[in-house]
Amino acid sequence: ERRWSLLEGLAALHCHSAEHEAALEVMLRLPSRRVEHLFAFIAQHQLQAFLRDKVGRLLAHSWPLTLELLLRHPDTLSPADVVAQLDESAERLHEYLHRLFYQDVHAAAQFHDRQIELYA
Repeated sequence: ERRWSLLEGLAALHCHSAEHEAALEVMLRLPSRRVEHLFAFIAQHQLQAFLRDKVGRLLAHSWPLTLELLLRHPDTLSPADVVAQLDESAERLHEYLHRLFYQDVHAAAQFHDRQIELYA
């Protein structure tokens, strides 16, 4: 409990110093119940690009909210980066590719073979 409080304090210090990426890095280390505002913080400070290699850590907080974020920002969070990070979770990768296909068939085209494998 004390460890989490210290990390929360560190995140708050980074926020007050306008070091939003550093604050987010700390927030991603906290359990989801301790950072209910995580996705609002990301949106408010436009930190999507910072998450490019942190999809796994983000989805530990909320898969539905992570999925929406990934689909809302394919320019910043490229499908290639996302697929590489979701590859170990067939169910989540399948859901992401399925939704991406219906959102933008061209963005999903390069993953067509993988998507077919997941449907099988």
